Amino acid sequence: MRRARGFTLIELLAAAALFAVLGTMLFQVLRGAMDVWTRGERQRELHDRATAALELLADDLRGVWLGPGGGLLCTWREEDVDGDGRADWRAPVLRFSRLCREAAWLPALRAAGDAPGGRLASTGRPGESAAELLPSGGLAESLVTLAPQPGRPLPSLVRRMRARLGGQGSLLDPELPAQPDRLYRDAVPLVDDVLWFELRFAATADAAWEPDGQDAPLAFDEWDSSCGLLPGGPDGFPWAAGPASLDEPRDDVLPELVRLDLELALGGAGHGLLALAALMVVFFAAFNVLEALIPSLVSRLAPAQARGTAIGVYNTTQTLGLFCGGLLGGVLAGRYGAQTVYGACAALAALWLAVALRMRAIPERQVNDLADLTFSIASEVDAAGLREALVRVRGVHEVEVSEHERVARLKVVSDDWDEGSVRKLITGGV
Repeated sequence: MRRARGFTLIELLAAAALFAVLGTMLFQVLRGAMDVWTRGERQRELHDRATAALELLADDLRGVWLGPGGGLLCTWREEDVDGDGRADWRAPVLRFSRLCREAAWLPALRAAGDAPGGRLASTGRPGESAAELLPSGGLAESLVTLAPQPGRPLPSLVRRMRARLGGQGSLLDPELPAQPDRLYRDAVPLVDDVLWFELRFAATADAAWEPDGQDAPLAFDEWDSSCGLLPGGPDGFPWAAGPASLDEPRDDVLPELVRLDLELALGGAGHGLLALAALMVVFFAAFNVLEALIPSLVSRLAPAQARGTAIGVYNTTQTLGLFCGGLLGGVLAGRYGAQTVYGACAALAALWLAVALRMRAIPERQVNDLADLTFSIASEVDAAGLREALVRVRGVHEVEVSEHERVARLKVVSDDWDEGSVRKLITGGV
């Protein structure tokens, strides 16, 4: 008698220890690579967000308009978020009048001006009444500052836009920075988790942005374009500093250059590597099991004469699913971002689960207890009527008879089929 030999306990423990060491080394390599990749991705994401916000502000500043009721103002204010009486951070408040470039792609802004009209125009809906639409004259007011966000330790860079110049509710109101409820009203966040935001204004092109010990004039961190150029002088001098200068657009002065500094918090890695590794192991384990089980199930359930066709249809639909899934995922990622791809996958998985729950369960005996057998048909047996006879035998689940090859292929219940009757029919009673 031949004796079967397996692995001893010592051999199994040694193999497990070896795989553990190799797995730990591999995980450390992958962890380092994942850390570098994750940090790089976050830096790229922050750079893209900061660039988009700064480009929007730069476009606004390029359209600055100085005229009656307009101007460029930048002051600083302190914010006490936790209410302890001490300022938590200091932020600039930039306000200016500009050309309403949004009117080029939002026709309603050519007519909208006040706050209700502006809100209607931003949604693309026409005004409900003519009183809600005031002419903007092609001008707008902008405001940029930092604002606290609920549940976040760091402020967000926000922007306000008003498609009308002057009047009640103007963003250039001198009292506005001291009124947070008005200052942040209808503000749109541009970027979150801001560590530092600063503006510097250079009166001349050769101004120094930082003190460097040279004779070049230093750039300013505040600006008021409505101040007069010179102190009071002879009567009739139009650009003298004073109360009248505030309403005199001819003495308004714009900086030669404006520098915007924006610093964002990088934050953590954003992913638990151990959790990610565990989820990947679970996913690929289930994937590999299903990748082997499903084709086997299709092959065992399909009729013998159509088994090749069934496997071909399965492989074709699987390949089409990979193609369509990749195409749809790319479209969603390009238009709506990666988070939408995850949401769509979760929705499709939930939909498939709902469909699968309504499927009829396959009897266990039908799958697990069937055996495929092939018999050669004796020459004296009439193959034409053999199939009908074999189907009536106990335990025979499926029969395929090839008259040309003189072969019979059967699916039988392994532990409950009448082997004697089958062999008698196949061999002609021999």
